[in-house]
Amino acid sequence: MENVKTASTETFVRPPVFTPLASETLRAALESLRCASDVPGVPDDATDRLSALARLACEADEPEHALTLVTSEARGLLLKDASGNGLFSGFILWGPVTKETRAWLAPQGLAADFEVLLIAVEAARRRRGIGRQLLEAALARESAGSRWVLGTGNAPATERFYRAAAWEPAGLEPGYFERAYGHAVFDGNTRLTARSYFMKTAPQA
Repeated sequence: MENVKTASTETFVRPPVFTPLASETLRAALESLRCASDVPGVPDDATDRLSALARLACEADEPEHALTLVTSEARGLLLKDASGNGLFSGFILWGPVTKETRAWLAPQGLAADFEVLLIAVEAARRRRGIGRQLLEAALARESAGSRWVLGTGNAPATERFYRAAAWEPAGLEPGYFERAYGHAVFDGNTRLTARSYFMKTAPQA
């Protein structure tokens, strides 16, 4: 009998391409939302990218509150869109733990080295593992064994996402959004009644 070799097809998956996101760039994008027209002297493509980043940031938080998190100490990463159009699939911003988060952690006997301040994934690209890739990339850029915290709305889908990404629930802060934002905050049709905290230790190298 003649031997028949069956050719196998290998699928190569491109690794995600992250680029640094300067806090000044994110701040400029958020502040651009206040402007009715393009900034003089800024090329159209640069303006378009700032607008795209601003829209993406609005997926993560309200602009006025987001601006309070974009400090000079914050660090960020952008995940480029695989289509090569120069836009972004998502971003993450992290930095030292904020004063308001420390104020919640301390009475619980908890502490952290870094806080995820903002994370956003472009709506059309969700449920593809991008959020988890962003989280893993951020943790990998700081010291192994460092302790991380993040606060998010208590929407069930959001809480499931962080649990699936191996972040540990640390507790709830009821009434946070009314105090911090001055009004009710919704995730879709879900009113957020508490800030949900999650923690994780950066893996050892």
